[in-house]
Amino acid sequence: MIAKTRECLHPNPTLRAKVVVNNKIMGTKWERYEHSELDLLTQIKYSLEDDVKHNFLDPLSRLQSADLRECMNSRRKLEGRRLDYDCTKRKKSK
Repeated sequence: MIAKTRECLHPNPTLRAKVVVNNKIMGTKWERYEHSELDLLTQIKYSLEDDVKHNFLDPLSRLQSADLRECMNSRRKLEGRRLDYDCTKRKKSK
């Protein structure tokens, strides 16, 4: 999910180039933006990226790392308990 979100925020430039080429072939022209409008769009894009990173990607990464750490601790505990159980079972069978 994190990779797809980053891909959505920063699309593949080669894919974008293919779209431009296809639009040129089909005769569709890109409208030209004024410099101030382009600056405004750039600011909006950067604020969206920062907002998504701050409110979605960072908490998701923290959650993943915490869950993975908790899962690894549980696996270690379970493995230790299984070994203790096997040892106890072996002692009782003798």
